[in-house]
Amino acid sequence: MPGMKLALVSHVLPPSWSGQAMALQRIYSEAEPDRYCLISRQSYVVQDPMFGEALRLPGKYYSLPPETQLPTGQRFGIGRATAALNPWIQTFLRARTISLILRREKCSAVVACSGDLADPPAAYRASRRVGIPFYLHAFDDYSFQWAVPRSRAFARRAERIIMRGAAGVIVPNEFLGEAYARRYGIEPVLVHNPSLATGDEENPASSWPTQAREIRIVYTGAVYHAHHDAFRNLIAALEMLGRSDISLHIYTAQSPDELEKENIRGPVVIGEHLTPSETRAMQQQADILFLPLAFESPIQEVVRTSAPGKMGEYLASGRPVLVHAPADSYVSWYFKKHGCGVVVDENRPEALLAGIRSIIGDGGLRDRLVEKAWQAAKRDFGLPAVRSAYWGLFDAA
Repeated sequence: MPGMKLALVSHVLPPSWSGQAMALQRIYSEAEPDRYCLISRQSYVVQDPMFGEALRLPGKYYSLPPETQLPTGQRFGIGRATAALNPWIQTFLRARTISLILRREKCSAVVACSGDLADPPAAYRASRRVGIPFYLHAFDDYSFQWAVPRSRAFARRAERIIMRGAAGVIVPNEFLGEAYARRYGIEPVLVHNPSLATGDEENPASSWPTQAREIRIVYTGAVYHAHHDAFRNLIAALEMLGRSDISLHIYTAQSPDELEKENIRGPVVIGEHLTPSETRAMQQQADILFLPLAFESPIQEVVRTSAPGKMGEYLASGRPVLVHAPADSYVSWYFKKHGCGVVVDENRPEALLAGIRSIIGDGGLRDRLVEKAWQAAKRDFGLPAVRSAYWGLFDAA
């Protein structure tokens, strides 16, 4: 554990159940509480039904006040001008608040996470004011994760400024690291999103299928435009298969009505969002775990370099994984390279149907996939290795 004190800035923090918050919780859970403070625009003072209170970190939390924004009415083109100015105003005001916290807490460095448009540039500006190092933890490609053109334009300008002065950049996978290396000539530090597999447990593989006369394809997590067409392909493949004993089970915070609007319906069971412990248990009871990424979305650049937070958990589940993602994506590359899942990288239900049949019909294949996935989970996503890579960056500083 480094002697320096970190300020961690993120739009989501533990005890939120989001993938980013869960990754941060696992990385920071063994750190001394006086070695960091937590800063977010969301308040974590009050209890919330979407929080897993047991996951709250012992460090001090700060919630940022809302920033004043200019009105964005359309008269005389003023709306476009003020909409373009607002992110800069938000950054300036947020930086002022963050710098006060940095001084109060006597922080030695600040780490800003992607996911909010203003967080990285505001934290960077605050670090310059206080005179301490700035680190970017890019869970996704910061400059490309915005579908609105003016937000993307702001992010690209802000990213160029940040990268010139960052003491380090943390990425969750090799593809995003290579993208930043090409773009800015830097050497990012690879820190995978950790799973709960520490390397000491036994492979949790169990009998297949879990229940006689039923095969359950399971997905856990958010469903949004980075997944929609992959789900539609899966549903079409199941309808082509025509077996009543095979069904898709989705456990998500999105409502059935929201999914219905995206034509995600048919042989589908929609369950409520699960707690982390419930999610892990559900994954270990699945017969096939579905890992989708969209083939056509407004953020296709992000899809290519995305590392879903659930990836390590899927690998450590002891169940076969079915990947349906573009051929040029990190997810498809990883599962192909390590032979730890069936990868369907064609945007066709027929191809996905063949992948499902291969898993159902070949017990030897399932066993090989599960064993290779378990080894990958321990090697690349286990907590000891992830924590060592993360904190080692600050030790070196």
